[in-house]
Amino acid sequence: MEDWIASCPSQFRDELKRVIDNPPGTPGSEKIYGYVIMDEFTHPNFFCNEDGSVPGVYLSKEEKLLRRQFAQAWGRYAEAMTCKYLVEKGYPIREMNWRPSSNKKGPGKGEIDIITQKGNRMIFVEVKARCGRHSDPWESITSQKINRLCRGADLYLKLQPYIYEYQFDIALYSGNYIEYDFEYIEDAFMAPLRTIH
Repeated sequence: MEDWIASCPSQFRDELKRVIDNPPGTPGSEKIYGYVIMDEFTHPNFFCNEDGSVPGVYLSKEEKLLRRQFAQAWGRYAEAMTCKYLVEKGYPIREMNWRPSSNKKGPGKGEIDIITQKGNRMIFVEVKARCGRHSDPWESITSQKINRLCRGADLYLKLQPYIYEYQFDIALYSGNYIEYDFEYIEDAFMAPLRTIH
């Protein structure tokens, strides 16, 4: 077992190892991600054009489903790679895909991809993965997304037995599973005052 996996909390080890060892599109990965990427590398423009835009305005239900599955698998792999990056830098993984239990509005409303910690500072990490070299994952960090992240962070901090400082980091991926650009931005934004109480 790799050192970084051994350093992860036991509840995350098996899942992280499975995802890291089986990138989407490799033999057997359909058992993890729920689908087979059959033409991604032979027909990369099926998923996105060179400029990162979505090809074609009208898509069949099957194409929409495949794109959604592709995005979910790429995002899941990017989250696992971000955990590896953080653990190798000495940051413990406290939570993955944390969602407030009091949240009855459905997924995405306050969910936090990764929560880690450095001393007395709780770090909330948002992971964004986009296909194509010219697609900017930063564009998906909207004011609505920031507000949801901050509300989720506020709820998480209120559940802790101690008072922590906090910051919001962003991990950005663009490309595909084999070749991608990665950027990690520490303290990427400040919480709007109305979201933290």
